[in-house]
Amino acid sequence: MKKLSTNTLDEAKFNIVVFAFSFLGATLIKKVVSTSYKAVTSKDLPDNPEHEDYSTREVLLFSITTGIIGALTKVYTRKLVTQGWKRIGGKTPKELN
Repeated sequence: MKKLSTNTLDEAKFNIVVFAFSFLGATLIKKVVSTSYKAVTSKDLPDNPEHEDYSTREVLLFSITTGIIGALTKVYTRKLVTQGWKRIGGKTPKELN
């Protein structure tokens, strides 16, 4: 793969790309979790934890599951973007070197 100039691929652009891919990943994951939740429970997502149709257990389980999946998605997305960024010759933040 052709490497680009490091002036073109600086740390600021790296952070923008990580943010963009993390946002897209989070959007995709939210859709998957929403569809899965609805398929398993036959209910919509618990948007309001005080709603009478949802137990505290359901709301907590959903919140914890969503948080864990979101964190894993963010970490994995950053790892993939970092690998790709280095492959094309980009400059990554010092803490990632």
